[in-house]
Amino acid sequence: MTGTAPRYATEDGVLRNPQVDFEALGEGPWDGIHRSYIPRPELSIDPGLALHTEADLQVDPITYQVLRSRLWHQNLEHGDIIQRVTGSPPVIYSKDFATAVLTEDGEVVTVSPTIQFFSTLADLVVKWTLEHRGTNPGIGPGDVFLQNSPFVAAGQQPDTAVFAPVFHDGKLFAWVYNALHMGDLGGVDPGGWAVHARDKFEDGAATAPVKIVDGGRIREDVLALWVNQGRDPGTLRLNVNSGIAGCRAMVERVTGLAGEYGPAVVKGVMRRMIAGCSRVVGERLLRIPDGTWSQRLYVSGALGEDHRLHQEVLTITKRGERIVCSNAGTSPQGGPGNSTYSVLRSAVVAALASAVGWDQQGCMAGIADHVVMEPVFGTRSCANPPAATSALHSVFVTMNLAGLTTGAMLMSGPPDLRERATASGGLSVAMADIGFGFDENMSLVAPPVSLHGGLLGGGIGAFPHRDGMDNAGSWFMLGTSAGNIEPIEQDGVGLVLYRRELRDGGGPGRWRGGNGTEAAWIPHHAFMSNAQMVFVEPSANLAAGLAGGYYALAGNFMRSTGGAVARAMADGRVPGDREQLEQATGGLERLHPQAVLMPVPPGDAVVVEHNGGGGFGDPLDREPERVAADVAHGRVSVGAARKYWGVVLDTQGAVDASPTAALRQEIRRERLESAVAPQQGTPRPEGSLEVVLPGAGGSVDLARVSDAFGWACSGCGHWLADAGTPFQSGAAVAEQAPHEVDSRLYPDPAEFGDPSLLLRRYHCPSCAALLSQQFCRREDGPGSTLHLELATLQAERTVGG
Repeated sequence: MTGTAPRYATEDGVLRNPQVDFEALGEGPWDGIHRSYIPRPELSIDPGLALHTEADLQVDPITYQVLRSRLWHQNLEHGDIIQRVTGSPPVIYSKDFATAVLTEDGEVVTVSPTIQFFSTLADLVVKWTLEHRGTNPGIGPGDVFLQNSPFVAAGQQPDTAVFAPVFHDGKLFAWVYNALHMGDLGGVDPGGWAVHARDKFEDGAATAPVKIVDGGRIREDVLALWVNQGRDPGTLRLNVNSGIAGCRAMVERVTGLAGEYGPAVVKGVMRRMIAGCSRVVGERLLRIPDGTWSQRLYVSGALGEDHRLHQEVLTITKRGERIVCSNAGTSPQGGPGNSTYSVLRSAVVAALASAVGWDQQGCMAGIADHVVMEPVFGTRSCANPPAATSALHSVFVTMNLAGLTTGAMLMSGPPDLRERATASGGLSVAMADIGFGFDENMSLVAPPVSLHGGLLGGGIGAFPHRDGMDNAGSWFMLGTSAGNIEPIEQDGVGLVLYRRELRDGGGPGRWRGGNGTEAAWIPHHAFMSNAQMVFVEPSANLAAGLAGGYYALAGNFMRSTGGAVARAMADGRVPGDREQLEQATGGLERLHPQAVLMPVPPGDAVVVEHNGGGGFGDPLDREPERVAADVAHGRVSVGAARKYWGVVLDTQGAVDASPTAALRQEIRRERLESAVAPQQGTPRPEGSLEVVLPGAGGSVDLARVSDAFGWACSGCGHWLADAGTPFQSGAAVAEQAPHEVDSRLYPDPAEFGDPSLLLRRYHCPSCAALLSQQFCRREDGPGSTLHLELATLQAERTVGG
């Protein structure tokens, strides 16, 4: 950073951290139109707009906790109101929304436990409005604004924000905010996800903040202009009205708090929430060694006939209380599914909230106080106009990368922070089959929806101390759910044949990743049922494990053809899982990532398998009894128990101890026989080995012999490499085509993706332990790297004795 160093952590709840280095970034302009919006610490606000800034920071502890709790619960009620008014099935049944309360200058005080990237960017939306709408048309009591421009701050155009100022005694006191998935806003593809869009002009309509309620009166001209851009203006209007209703109720509640306790007391609580969160986050970050962690993931199949791999990279550097983030190395923007600066920053803030701010009631401003972004623009994860964004691919990849990279950082921390690391989980692979209905005039008569809701029932990745969670959703969609099938079926898009837990969907490991869901549906007879696939090719697997744990099933999209399902049902057979469906139809056809079925042929089925959670650690270290219990409960098959965990079960399902021990030894022997011995590892220095940071590299310890730091296998203590180089340089390396490892778990990349893709596994050359895995190209270096600041670590150890 150049110029005056930012102050961490804020003591008065006022953020002074610029979050970017504007001198290094250049002029932009960072206005949300020509480039993404990036606010400076000092906002340019019309001086005629009076802000309420008085804050009593000496609020007594009881009043502080009461008001803190009331703000949290009022914000939850905000979401309840939206659900009762909206006409959007994803919002009603899956909580596809978020709410937030902000200070007068746009700092986020609390967010709902729903979709995090909807609300972690609320500050950018409000600050843009303060800077660009304060003079014309003005910001006043009773106003409500709407916005859905990704270049201001949004993941995609259908995820639309409705937000309102709160005034007290003529001064702007606070803001209330919601964002919900509103539906189709036009674009080259119906449904809202323009998977064939080449740029923003083929996406749905994007609108920077615009006033839709002026002094309590709805601007019918503005609202009509906005809703009529979509194919289903009636549903859009109802969704906007639900957002307005939520904002009006929250304005009344926050105004009531200010009247009851006094505005300075309520504002003091808001500022103290920010200051307290910043302090707690700073203290936790100081307990993690300084260093740099980087993760790389690949995407393929998102750009039509383009089979090339496109990489996304995130690097986090921690120094003291500061987190510096960069997306350098990410592929250039192009085609559909890019994301913008707002998502990149929001992903990092949301991941840190989960990692080191989990108990701060969603006070994202206190977390952002420690974040500095070094964005590289013109890339898939930080795109410039006129990039297309509505297909959401990069949003999920970016969120996944933020979670993975933050988890890698946590593994170098103390035990209570390390246990919060998690492998990738639900929606780490962007996958959704969006169903919608047309009448004979091609008018949208049933709103776009995930008919079975299974995309929100993915598996949570494994932790360093426990298994992941089956069908639990995603770490960044905390309060969402798959919803009930029956109410969604009533919309008439289709009928669900089955929705169930997908056995063997989680990544094998010392701790097993959670299983995701599988589902199938057939078209409804009432009108034309249509389906649009929104996903990336799963052969470039994004459901990554940690510490040597396997990647999870990345998912599949398939279909039956020729009306075979209808014939099976006519014979009285209703398939209840994929195996029965394949038996009834004679086989399934995999769908291309950009497939659009218009309409779904009568009697055919759309079949979806959503990704599970990645595993943690070497599967051969798992207690055989845990594996037997997984088999008994239907989570793991007998075949997978043998192949990955090396566990042999007898006819009663109990562990057969002697064959299990022999099989595990055989697997270890085969690992080293099929691997290439390390080429660059450094010899171990003379002397006794001391473990400095156990598990800092997942299954690798940071160790020291005399004055030399290095990486050592956590299992056997084998010295792998000097600490200044990646530990993978001292590992034995095995590479295979992914489908040769497991054709069901990992599809053949040649079908829709890059056939050069490999699954690379790093083993300890002494004990054969699995240390790390990655999907990569042959010429790639390690996709997961860490570098610890050894000088700082040494100084801390010296001071600490």
